[in-house]
Amino acid sequence: MIDIENIYHEHLQAEQVKNSEKYKKFKGYLSASSAGSCYRKQLHKIRGDDQAELKPRNMRLLRLGTIVHNDIEQAVNTWVDSNEPVDLKVLTEHRIIIKELNVLGHLDLCTYNIYAGDVIGNIEVWDYKTCGSYKWRLKYGRGAVNKIDKRYALQVATYGMGMGRELGESEVTLGLLWYNKDTSSLRKEYIPDTWMDDALEYWTEMKEIGEEVEKPEDLDVGDVGVPFDNWECRYCPYQGTVCPGLTR
Repeated sequence: MIDIENIYHEHLQAEQVKNSEKYKKFKGYLSASSAGSCYRKQLHKIRGDDQAELKPRNMRLLRLGTIVHNDIEQAVNTWVDSNEPVDLKVLTEHRIIIKELNVLGHLDLCTYNIYAGDVIGNIEVWDYKTCGSYKWRLKYGRGAVNKIDKRYALQVATYGMGMGRELGESEVTLGLLWYNKDTSSLRKEYIPDTWMDDALEYWTEMKEIGEEVEKPEDLDVGDVGVPFDNWECRYCPYQGTVCPGLTR
């Protein structure tokens, strides 16, 4: 008999290394996908400090999200190749760079109308998110108050801000496409474009902190934004390696 679980885990470890190599050329940039994260965590990441190894279950959870993302991306690209829309531009896994804030990321989907090669508006930026039934019920179950997830909103707003600057347009529609991993249900959630102002404020503050402190250790755990939420430390790859994290 072969150890299927271990074989799969080794495969995921290899994929993790391959992915790390892929993004090595972007070292030094802050990642748009980490918008809203603890300031100290951001500094450890940009410096390339050692991270704790992910548990096998957590690696499988992340991989499942990656598989769903890749599948939707492939479906969209196939649709574009088959339909060849003339007045619609469709971008998938598109790189955005905001140099003045030292931020780089790859958005999931951006669409906008064009005429004679010029942008004529209706810019939409979408980010795909997977979740389990518990989070889904909190957002969409009976009596639920669909509270916007700050971190996800800041992430897609960062992409929207980047695309707005790239295309020279200020009006951008932001959205999250939710995929329920347990039921395969899909829901769209529109995010107010005012979150782009919040994203600008967050990254500006992050840039200023990076210029003011010599090393991450200069930021005391428990200060404002270090972390923003207590639960962050429980899932932080730097806790126990280069950061003590919150103990409460």
